[in-house]
Amino acid sequence: MIKLIEADEKYLEQYKEAYILSLQKIEEGLIKKHDLIFMNPDEIDIIQRMKDNRDKSKLKPTYVPSYDYFAVDEDKFIGVIHIRIDLTPALLQYGGNIGYGVNPKYWKQGYGTEILKLGLIKAQELIKSGKVLITCDVDNIGSYKIIEKNGGKLEGIVENTDKDETFMTRRYWINLKKKYDRTSEYCFVPYSDEYYDFVYEVKKNAYKKYVEECWGTWNEVEQKEYFEKFINAYKNSSYIIKVGDTAIGFYNDEELEDGSYEVGNICIIPEYQGQGIGTDILKRKLEEHKEQDIRIRFFKQNPVGALYEKLGFSLSGETEFHYQMIKPRQNVLKK
Repeated sequence: MIKLIEADEKYLEQYKEAYILSLQKIEEGLIKKHDLIFMNPDEIDIIQRMKDNRDKSKLKPTYVPSYDYFAVDEDKFIGVIHIRIDLTPALLQYGGNIGYGVNPKYWKQGYGTEILKLGLIKAQELIKSGKVLITCDVDNIGSYKIIEKNGGKLEGIVENTDKDETFMTRRYWINLKKKYDRTSEYCFVPYSDEYYDFVYEVKKNAYKKYVEECWGTWNEVEQKEYFEKFINAYKNSSYIIKVGDTAIGFYNDEELEDGSYEVGNICIIPEYQGQGIGTDILKRKLEEHKEQDIRIRFFKQNPVGALYEKLGFSLSGETEFHYQMIKPRQNVLKK
């Protein structure tokens, strides 16, 4: 599953590959010189440059701070995105708030659309105006289709000049969606097999780190076999979490033989994390099942235990890799 991360040294060889392939695309006439977004890592410290781009004191007077991220899919370096928090007169003509690029190795695989989608979510926190400008060459069909898929509205086409190049530029504005409001409606849709791959990827994204820390490696074949057993056992008590038409996560639970209720997985996709959704779901489930003992377990490395304690859970046991907690049922007076 693709995600945006801070620049990481382990991807630098693939970054260099993207730079070299982009130069080849320029020679082939498939990229214009002014659209080259990758830098030469043999000449520039990419990681330090991306850090410095956020610090106005380290920039030229005419530059604005930019928050830059690598886009990765597991061990694959997919591309980069730059989110500029303000606009200069030059950026209003060409460049805009957001620039992104995909490693030519992964062109035409849908990554550009996903990178921009994730970038717009980041921009919600960084850009105060509530809207962003994104530009592309008038003949860059792939790029303007990506922008339009992400809600871009064409304002107009302008002429630009860069060194020895003159080119026409499409200027798009995108209104940034408000951050998720936990009081707004989300819903649970019963699991069906059409969501099989989605749920696997969501769980993998949530737990791969802990699996590797506990067992040393993530064995894809073994994990898929385990998932197959899991989903067959819990498909009737599993739900897809949706906001509108968008699947944003997965939840499962279980009524135990002793009459208690067990919270299973509450997994949210990265672009909707950090917005209180998972916590809100948990609180709603605690309220719904307050007349039952409620059980939950989690990896010992997962810091979520502090939240559970605040919500009334206490430690009830542990295994080699997991803590088990319980929240006693409330005595509710029935009228």
